[in-house]
Amino acid sequence: MAKQTIREIQRGIREGYIQDPQRAQVEIRVSNVASDLSDPLHCAVRPEAVHDVVWQSGAHPPVGGVSDVPCSADLLPLSPPSPLRSAPAKPPFRSVKGCDRQLSQPCLTM
Repeated sequence: MAKQTIREIQRGIREGYIQDPQRAQVEIRVSNVASDLSDPLHCAVRPEAVHDVVWQSGAHPPVGGVSDVPCSADLLPLSPPSPLRSAPAKPPFRSVKGCDRQLSQPCLTM
């Protein structure tokens, strides 16, 4: 079996995104999973596409979390890597309580 590079595999996909950028948008739907209501700093969600997977999430240290699991910004990034960019852009993230009114983008709410 001949080896292929990622660029070779994705060439047609990239060309399609250039012709129709809307095709590059991905929507991930999740639903709540029963969580311990006595712990308001942690929750769990299940992606609709993969029913046997559960993502644990918790608050980050600036809002009282302990960084034992990814925070929502880690699970659902504002700017996912794009095959059209050589390096993904990383916009500033502000939680709802820490909204920065000077940002050009709206704050992420979950």
